[in-house]
Amino acid sequence: MGLKKGFPLLGVIGGLYVISKLADANDKAKERRDDENERLRKDLREQQRREKQEREEMIRRQAEAERRAEREKEDLRRRMEQQSMREKAAMQQQIDALYEQKNRVRISRKCPFCSAPLSGFKGESIRCRYCDSEQVL
Repeated sequence: MGLKKGFPLLGVIGGLYVISKLADANDKAKERRDDENERLRKDLREQQRREKQEREEMIRRQAEAERRAEREKEDLRRRMEQQSMREKAAMQQQIDALYEQKNRVRISRKCPFCSAPLSGFKGESIRCRYCDSEQVL
């Protein structure tokens, strides 16, 4: 009879054993879930960090492209100013040349060596067609 009384006790102990094993399994499963959640949170933080870096890099590249465009624009503006300054200088030279031509005095004289007629502008160097002597009028 003692054995029969012990069986219900074994049932209770066995049930407690099963319950403790289930609790251990539940604790292990909870730890695995917690570890997995922590890993997922860590992965999410890493992904967010990478996305933030990518956004910052994109913003930096856009800012650099804008600065480069501004520099190119300024260089183009300077080149245009220089070109217009060159054009103005060329036009001024043409105007000066026209005034020079207008103010030049035409001179005619005789070659001192062969007495052939020479003509040209004052201060101009002339070569005689007959004796090849060089004369400044």
